[in-house]
Amino acid sequence: TDMKRFFVIFVLAFFNVFATPAKPVILYKENVFQHGSSRAPSAVNISADYDDSVIAIMITNYIGNVHTYVSDSNGNIVLSVDNANSSNEPITIDVSALRRDTYMLHVVFGNSNYVGIFNAID
Repeated sequence: TDMKRFFVIFVLAFFNVFATPAKPVILYKENVFQHGSSRAPSAVNISADYDDSVIAIMITNYIGNVHTYVSDSNGNIVLSVDNANSSNEPITIDVSALRRDTYMLHVVFGNSNYVGIFNAID
């Protein structure tokens, strides 16, 4: 039993060291106030993860065009992508060409604009 326990701990430690889980990119909705009052909550759900130089954006309850762009710490747009979202598959953006810096991810669709921050590591 001690050997089994040691083996389980060893395997978990090994995978914990070498497996790097995706880092979430926390997205905040811009323009949450309209005409002096807060907007009604949306049925659209959005999430983003940054893993292995790829950003994966999942938008549910929305079908249509999605414009995503990335700006650097100086506010310059360094990457821009237009996609059609089917609400089934994540939108993926390859950011491997970006140099080490802090970037802002912008996701625009319909009347919504979401912004999040991520750090690219080259």
